Amino acid sequence: MPKDAKPQPVVDPLSGITKRQQIAKVNKAIFIWVAVASAIISLSVVALQFVVRQGIFNSQVIKAQSKTNSIVAQNIESAKTLKQNVDALQANEDLSSAKAASTDNNLKVILDALPTSGDTTTIANSLYSLVLKKSGVEVTSISVGNGQAEGAAPAVVAATTPAVSAGPQSPLPVTFSVGIKGSIDQVRTTLENIERVLRPFNITLMNIKAGVNSTLEVTINGDTYYLQESTVQLGSEVKKP
Repeated sequence: MPKDAKPQPVVDPLSGITKRQQIAKVNKAIFIWVAVASAIISLSVVALQFVVRQGIFNSQVIKAQSKTNSIVAQNIESAKTLKQNVDALQANEDLSSAKAASTDNNLKVILDALPTSGDTTTIANSLYSLVLKKSGVEVTSISVGNGQAEGAAPAVVAATTPAVSAGPQSPLPVTFSVGIKGSIDQVRTTLENIERVLRPFNITLMNIKAGVNSTLEVTINGDTYYLQESTVQLGSEVKKP
C-alpha cells in the first residue's frame, strides 16, 4: 500500500454500517436511555415526596379526628351527669321553699342567689328597695362598687370593688356600704332582711352609734358575690398538607 494512501473505514458486511457509525448509534442509544432513566428517577422522587407528605397530612387529620371524637364522647358522658344534677336541683325541696313565686323554677333561685353579672347599680337598687326600705329605716348612704341606689342619699362611705384574680368558676366579690338610722327594732329588721336575701352577703364591718331619741346610726360594710358566666365555643381547625 502506498504511504500516502488513507485507511479505508471498516464496513460491516451484513449491515453496511461502518464501526464509527455503530459507535455513534450506541452512544446515542445510551444517552437516550440515561435521559429516560433520569426522568423516571426524578418523577419517582417527586412522587415519593408527595406520598410522604400526603401520608403525614393524613396522619395529622386522623389524629385530630380521634381527638375530636374523644372530646365528643367525653362531652356526651358529661352531659348525662349534668342532666342528672339539674334534675336533682329541680326536685330539691330547699330550693322550692326559697322560690319568690310558686311559678318560678328552682334554677331561678340559684341564678338569683349567685348571678352571672356584678351589676353594681342593680345590687344597690335591690338593697335599697328590697331590704332597707322594707324595714322602715332612714337610709343615709348606700353604695355598691361605683353604683348608687336611686332615691338614696349621697354616699358618705366610699366603696370600691377590689381587683380579684380568680378562675372562671370562682365567685368574685362586689363590696357595698350602707348607712342607716332608725330604732332598735328597725335596725334588727334590717339585719334580718339581709339574712333572708338569697344572694350571699358577707358583713365585714358594722359600726353602731347611739343617736338622739333612742335611735341608732349604723354603718354596714360587706361583700356580695357573683359568678362569671361560662361560655361554650364551637370552632373548627383547618389542617393543611
